[in-house]
Amino acid sequence: MEPAAGSTPAAGDTPDPQLRPHMVVRSRLPLGRRRARRSFAPAETTLWLDDLSEADRTAIESDPMLIVRRVG
Repeated sequence: MEPAAGSTPAAGDTPDPQLRPHMVVRSRLPLGRRRARRSFAPAETTLWLDDLSEADRTAIESDPMLIVRRVG
């Protein structure tokens, strides 16, 4: 059953990824890459921006072996 228009999602519901700022990251290396205590494969990985520290964001975005796209 769909929630009524204008209703607030229940606690624990995941917000629509298009509405929550995030970054999509993938490795340029076929075996993957580790950065900021996270593993990145050649497939896309979504990270919510509010779950990352500023230092982690900077490390991920400045790594030349990662392809990073910010959304939202």
